[in-house]
Amino acid sequence: MSDGIYAFPHGRKAVARKKKTKAKSITGSDRAFLPAPPAAWKKGAIHVHTLWSDGRGLPEVAIKVYQDSGYDFIALTDHNVFQEDSQAWRELMPVEGNWPPSLSAEALQLYEQNIKAPPDRKKLGFKQFVRLKTFRELKKSMEIPGRFLLLPGEEITIMGIPLPDGEIRQVHMNCLNLEQTLPPLEGRDISETIRINQEKFEEAAGRTRKDVFFMVNHPQWQVFDVEPRDLMENTSVRHFEICNDGSSFFIPDGIYSLEKFWDIVLAHRIEDGSPVLYGAASDDAHYTDPGRMHGTAGVANAWIMVKCPGRFTAGNVIAALNRGDYYPTCGVLWEKLSFVNNTLSVKVRPEEGVHYMIRFVTTKRGFDRTVKKQFYPNKTQALGRNLLEYSDDIGKVVKEVENTEGAYTMEPDDLYVRAIAISNRKNVLQSKLFPVYATGWTQPYLNQEGLQAK
Repeated sequence: MSDGIYAFPHGRKAVARKKKTKAKSITGSDRAFLPAPPAAWKKGAIHVHTLWSDGRGLPEVAIKVYQDSGYDFIALTDHNVFQEDSQAWRELMPVEGNWPPSLSAEALQLYEQNIKAPPDRKKLGFKQFVRLKTFRELKKSMEIPGRFLLLPGEEITIMGIPLPDGEIRQVHMNCLNLEQTLPPLEGRDISETIRINQEKFEEAAGRTRKDVFFMVNHPQWQVFDVEPRDLMENTSVRHFEICNDGSSFFIPDGIYSLEKFWDIVLAHRIEDGSPVLYGAASDDAHYTDPGRMHGTAGVANAWIMVKCPGRFTAGNVIAALNRGDYYPTCGVLWEKLSFVNNTLSVKVRPEEGVHYMIRFVTTKRGFDRTVKKQFYPNKTQALGRNLLEYSDDIGKVVKEVENTEGAYTMEPDDLYVRAIAISNRKNVLQSKLFPVYATGWTQPYLNQEGLQAK
């Protein structure tokens, strides 16, 4: 990362300030996010692909892999399709081939070794075909009520939005808990494309009377195709991926990190009185076979933990997500999270032999809003980027604690505070823009005294 926020500074010590406070709950911006029993926290994957689009495995295999990996729920989010066509047949090929992948003999063998129910097969002449199961079939056969949930989803994907300066950009957005395919809509730029697709999603969701979830995915893909200003303009977008598998494209030095991206949006939104932006983490899984599931776009690289203490249902999970009652992680779990009397207190669930650094990050009210346009050349013209540079006032680390727990009491001019816990345990996945070490984040909390003063 360009700002080095994920570095683990061995040998540096900080003493956590301990301050006694009354046990008075402060609800934060629009939700209470207080400690919950371990059983109330549910582990989830909300960005998973299968052969319904460009995943490399049959959907039953993807679901089984996540079940075996200790997940409580997942959402299948294939590109521009919801799994509703009961006559989606895929030809069986010797190998998966190039993108988009074919159903390979190896993928079918993996299914037959791990799934009890035989696949639906047919022959047409010398060709063999396998039918992809619909979401409702998958839910009926794979879901375990009260223990493992399967959520409906789609990743709306616009692959090539041409800009006047010759750049070609993409935008990907996850839509959960809507059981229908939403065709992608292309706007004049990224900001408009996000807006019109979210409006179409919410219009369709309004007819179902269900809670739904909308998220902007991996802004760093391809080369920060989604800019902070796109989410400053679209204040109805409440969720984005702070942690995804990174990027396989060349990222020029000097571009803001994902951490800085988040703080830029938070600082501008909060000072302007707009809603908070929550951070999520995902695998963006495409590979669920043993040979590739621990690498890029594999399984269990990054996930979310959702506080869902009531009935474990899809509706309650989605409602918790929309309240911000979840946190993103790529390996560090929180044992305690509380925001009381304008103090954020956190405690890591420690692993034996692992050390932790906790950082508290904020931006001060009245920060420098000056921006400067900067061109970042790339290997191809379409991937060169004209991006805005933002002030160093934004997203400052105001306290570090080399310990498993820490607390920070907000100053009157702090707009928000969020915490990051970084371990010295290296992640299995080593990818550009993906944390080198296991890391966990909190959501941002607003300054209650600052809000009252304003």
